[in-house]
Amino acid sequence: MILRNHGLLVAGRTLAEAFLNLMYLERACQIQVKAMATGQALHFPSPEVCEKTARQYEQCEGLEHASFVWDAMLKLL
Repeated sequence: MILRNHGLLVAGRTLAEAFLNLMYLERACQIQVKAMATGQALHFPSPEVCEKTARQYEQCEGLEHASFVWDAMLKLL
């Protein structure tokens, strides 16, 4: 979720999963801003492709690799 004038809000079943969701959302925002900065017309996937992708994501058992990413990020502190 993006809160106007406040930033990003994410959730997860664990802290590691919430962190990974935040990392993915922030990266997606960065990519969108860079794409929009080109001034070129953006091409978006069809609604069918978006729906299929959403269904695939929902079927995912979870972000099993979240704990590995979280552990790696903690080592950087």
